[in-house]
Amino acid sequence: MTNPFDIPEAPPGFNQPLCPWRTPEHAGLYADVDSSLAQLDRFATAIEDWDLRRQGKLVLVTGESGCGKTSVVNHCADVLDRRMNGRPDPGRPPELVIDLARHRYSRRMNDDQVARVREVCEQVIIKLGDVLAFPPNFPTDAKAWRIVYPQLSKVLGRYSRILVVLLPSTDAAKDLDEYAYLAGECARIVFFSESSERDEVDASLDALNETERRGIVRLRVQAVEPSLAGQHAMQLIRHRVDDPEAWVNPEDVMEAFGYLAGGSPTMSVGRMNVIFRRLWDDWQGRRSEGPVPKADIYKSMLGEPSGGFEKRGTASQEEGP
Repeated sequence: MTNPFDIPEAPPGFNQPLCPWRTPEHAGLYADVDSSLAQLDRFATAIEDWDLRRQGKLVLVTGESGCGKTSVVNHCADVLDRRMNGRPDPGRPPELVIDLARHRYSRRMNDDQVARVREVCEQVIIKLGDVLAFPPNFPTDAKAWRIVYPQLSKVLGRYSRILVVLLPSTDAAKDLDEYAYLAGECARIVFFSESSERDEVDASLDALNETERRGIVRLRVQAVEPSLAGQHAMQLIRHRVDDPEAWVNPEDVMEAFGYLAGGSPTMSVGRMNVIFRRLWDDWQGRRSEGPVPKADIYKSMLGEPSGGFEKRGTASQEEGP
């Protein structure tokens, strides 16, 4: 039986962000587990009022490391590209989503905001070279990015398309200030950025002028509240498993996540998915024995191999920790 917690095209056991614009099957895997669905709904509502023919946008997604910001960005990019660019072949990756989210700057650029913005501009020009027909006089010197992006918006206007740029993750307020400026000046370009430094970034963006602030959309993704971890864990199970009570005892899941989540690293839907994927695989050979024993839930949460939990002397099969 297929593991309902497998992520299409993701390596087994790897907590890979969902990306529906690249893998359409991911679109149905978003569950109402944390604040992400509320932010996605907010974004879908906001774009109804956008006029990208006049002004671009900077979509800033903030939240703790590991809380699911990248999955939210990817979903928003997918919704935006489908809505604005049409994408006639849903199985083909969009040509006008430029993914630089995993781009790593060289060490010498860590303290050089100009070099970082220039490198992003260079990558955008390179990646669009096979997609758009630039006019002969199109500026290609990324050092002059404040000239390049406005000219690029004119090229996009001829195609009646918008460009989505997924920026490298940054906590540098100066970078975001620059992209907020560009969004305010350049139609048809939407920048997405992730940041974990919400207070510093908010203070910087609040200081921008009115035109630049109008071009900014802020989404906040929160980690799962420890006291609600068990409840959210069961929501994820019910979203993925046809007969959840035949697989796990809800009270056992609530107890296990309530006990461990408070002292764990950031609990997110991605981390829960890894836990349940492991638990499902371990259970397949023992389906006839009934629901998963409580101790096995703890073992999966701790990353223990089968049978290793009791050997640590941490718990018994019946009682858990």
